[in-house]
Formats: sequence, structure tokens, C-alpha cells
Amino acid sequence: MFIHTHMKKILSLLPVLLVLFHFSAKAQFGYVKKEDVDKIKDSRLVVILFNDSAYNASVLKAVERYWKFTGSYLVAYDTSAILKEYNKKNDYTYLVFSKGKASPKIKIRACLSEEDVNGLVLTRKFKKKILPDNALAYSFCSNRIDTPDWYPEIVRALQLMNNYLDITATAASDKEISMGVLASNYPTNKSLMSGKTLYVLKEQVGLKGKEDGAQIWGDSYEEIDEIEDLYKLILNQPDDAIYFFSSKDDKFCNKLFIIANGNELMYFTSTSSTDDCKCTAKDIKNLRTLRDKQ
Repeated sequence: MFIHTHMKKILSLLPVLLVLFHFSAKAQFGYVKKEDVDKIKDSRLVVILFNDSAYNASVLKAVERYWKFTGSYLVAYDTSAILKEYNKKNDYTYLVFSKGKASPKIKIRACLSEEDVNGLVLTRKFKKKILPDNALAYSFCSNRIDTPDWYPEIVRALQLMNNYLDITATAASDKEISMGVLASNYPTNKSLMSGKTLYVLKEQVGLKGKEDGAQIWGDSYEEIDEIEDLYKLILNQPDDAIYFFSSKDDKFCNKLFIIANGNELMYFTSTSSTDDCKCTAKDIKNLRTLRDKQ
């Protein structure tokens, strides 16, 4: 009787566990399947502008310079009546900003996502509340963004999204771009990490006691003082740098290690929202393991 009851409890929890895994693995990547790729490529991108002039100027500048996945783009304000006409058709995709629950200091009145996300979202339809059925790709931004921060934040997020879409375009099957596969081993060239300096913002350093970043990484390691120094890496995109970045949502802490040149994702992990979202010795060890396997 105990075994039967216990199994019933486990089985009843399985859907919840699967949903939680799906949401946590999804966040940096998206819902794109092979059948979506050509549709996105052939669509016109509609860049949605909001009430924040710094965001608007930054996203337009970044799209003009870095967006490569669709051939052309249009611009519309989130209150524009023309969006109703766009939404009736299937030849548009929409680039929007989603403000997460863990980002109260961000003043922009942007979209909200049913799956809490702070960052850029590519959608099939435009709605102020982003539903999972409309979402195509996600890319995190920091939980604190002030006026001068918008451009580097958008550049990183836009390039990460573009790189993800490139991966979907070259994948042999949907299985290769499934959430589980991408979250466990993102398919970028890990040998690119060899010989690069690992940069971590001091406020995000989670090393304890005598733990030594350079020793764990086995290569050059540097802790930087100001967020502006991190933004220089994002914008200048030097060949010899990899950096740590994290973003929280209501359920998870999302950690990324990114090659500065092209802002290409090397390693992603998602932990409980109770995590302080700092770069730990375990994170660096996992990153080194991926590099050394190459």
C-alpha cells in the first residue's frame, strides 16, 4: 500500500518537474524548431520601441550594426495602431524587451513575459504580455540597467540571440537544438577559450577563502572593478577575453560565460533563484573542463 501511494505521488509530480526543467533550460535559448528557421529568415523584423529614449536609440543602433538573421527590419512603437495589421499576417517577427520581476530598478515600461524573463525576446506576434506560444528566442540582460548601460546590454543580448539562431539554422534535426541538449552542452567551439583571460566583475565574484581564480581556470584570470570595464569588453570585442555574466528571474539564476569577440556563448547553467548569482569555483571548474576536453 505504501509503495502504491508513494508511486502515485511521484507520478503526480512528474508533470511539474518536467515543466520546471523545461522553463529553466529554455530561458537563454528559445522554442525554435527547424520548421521555424526559414520562416524567421524570410520574415521582416519589427523592432518595438517603448517609452525609454535610451533603450530606443540603443536597440536601433545595435540592430543596424549587429542583427544579421533577417534581411530587413521595420520600427514601431508599442502603442502603434499599425501593429494590429502586422499581427494579422505571418511574415513578421518582433523584437521586444521583457522586463523581469527581479529587475525593479529598470524604469522602462516594456513587455512582460508569462515565463519571467529580463531581456530581449523574439516573438511571432506582438503582445504586451509575451505568451510561450508566441516566443521564439530569449536573450538575457542584466537586472540593473541605467541610461548609459542600454547599448552594451543590447549588443550582447542581440549577438547572443543571433548566434543562437545561426545554430538552429545549421542543426541537422530538432533534437540537436532541444532544450536539454543546448543547456547541457551548448554547441560552440570550446577550443576558442584556450589562452583567453577570464574576466569577472568583482561584485559577481563568488570565490571563497583561499580559492584562486587563476589557479582554477589554469590561465589568466582578472577581477574587474566597474561595470564599465565589462561593457568595454562587450563593445570592443577583443580576441583574448572571456567574461562571466548573470541574470536572475523569479525562479532561476542564469549564469553565462561568453567569448567577448562576437559575444558567443561558451557555457550556460541555471540554478535556484536563491543563488546569489555569483561566479563560483564550481562554475570556473566546469568551464575549464569544457575547454580542456577540446
